[in-house]
Amino acid sequence: MQQQQQMFDFDRLVLQHAERVRAELAVRRHRFARRVMAGLEEGVLERLKAKEEEMARVGERNWELEERIRRLRVENQVWRDLARSSEATANVLRANLENALAAAAEEEEATADNAEFCCSGAKGEGETAVGRGWGTACRSCREGEPSVLLLPCRHLCLCSTCGPVVDACPVCSCTKNGSVQVNMS
Repeated sequence: MQQQQQMFDFDRLVLQHAERVRAELAVRRHRFARRVMAGLEEGVLERLKAKEEEMARVGERNWELEERIRRLRVENQVWRDLARSSEATANVLRANLENALAAAAEEEEATADNAEFCCSGAKGEGETAVGRGWGTACRSCREGEPSVLLLPCRHLCLCSTCGPVVDACPVCSCTKNGSVQVNMS
């Protein structure tokens, strides 16, 4: 029995030792797992922090690009408005030029008709000098009868008093370089 008791004690000691070794291994495994987890967690946290910083940079860049797009849209609208305004101004100027050219052509035609009428002395059917409004009074003083033919434009529009004094034709504003006294009797 003593031998049995010794075996029993020996088995108990072996079991206790095995239990201690198992507990020690469990503690070591737990510590190792904690260290591995801490290392992994640290790596993951570093990567997560790097990703968050990258996302912040991307967000800031995105905001900058959105601001630039907004500014470019405003600038684009300003340029469009300026182009529309310039186009409208160009259309108005084109219309004014066309009107001025048409008026100049009409005035030139009327001036040519007046010169022809004044110089040729011809009157159309039913036309008289009074009816056309020409030849009735001096274009300068509005009193005397026109009797001076201006050169080079050939307008008969000044009286003998105003003829020598006037330097330009009152009808077409052409500079006078000579005149001829016309006897209307």
